[in-house]
Amino acid sequence: MFYCKYINILCQQFTGVNYMKSLPQKSIFQINYNPKLSFYDQLYKNKNFTSKFPHWKTDRLTVTLRDHDKKHSMLIAYNKIVFESDMYDKKTEEEIISLLISEITNFADDGTFTRFGLRRIFLIKQEMSFSELVEIINLKYFSNGFKSIFKNKIKDSSIIITSPINGNEFNLTLGPMKKEEIPVYMKFNIDNHVDPEPQKRIKILNEIFSNYPDVALYLNIDYYLKREGLNKDNLENFWELSNSDIPQLIDDITSELFKEKLK
Repeated sequence: MFYCKYINILCQQFTGVNYMKSLPQKSIFQINYNPKLSFYDQLYKNKNFTSKFPHWKTDRLTVTLRDHDKKHSMLIAYNKIVFESDMYDKKTEEEIISLLISEITNFADDGTFTRFGLRRIFLIKQEMSFSELVEIINLKYFSNGFKSIFKNKIKDSSIIITSPINGNEFNLTLGPMKKEEIPVYMKFNIDNHVDPEPQKRIKILNEIFSNYPDVALYLNIDYYLKREGLNKDNLENFWELSNSDIPQLIDDITSELFKEKLK
């Protein structure tokens, strides 16, 4: 009884918080298609993308468009296109992905795709200690019977869930995270999103890492649709659903995790 009251006190401070306002720390949007030789005819001709990115590099098999200031990039390859951002901005992302959707048949000229995916990684800052956050997660997600298997206190834990949602699928990883763990589990795209000049790079990376929260709830959501014969209508529908399904999922998870009353 004392333990439940203790956890309720911890959860109280989060009651009424709107977690839908939590923005992703990292976002990756990917479209996969079957390899086509015609891809190479299109690779260097599309100026609509290049005008959006001030820097680029190529190995003659792929092109990577880069913006160091906005900390995002686009990889164009023979079997996929990937837009990756380490500094989420809703308006900018919508602009680039809308352009990508409108131009995608230039790269997959038969108009069919094999997979759409949107990964969003959230770090929701916590005022409580790491051990207190672990206790809440363990209490909410593990039964007493399961916890009794372990002879000593559970010092850390994470949850992995795979489930369908509105015709799509998602893989979710949830867990408490310390500041020093963040660079391991949330890979910053240093090569494409940071100025290569050594002194600038060191300064920027120090600023990025120093701004990570000391304790955070880590949520990694891979939202996707995978099957042969997907078309552009499927892609547009997928993108629209992702912008409602993922925020709602984040809100439902955090509201349940931090609600005050425990059974």
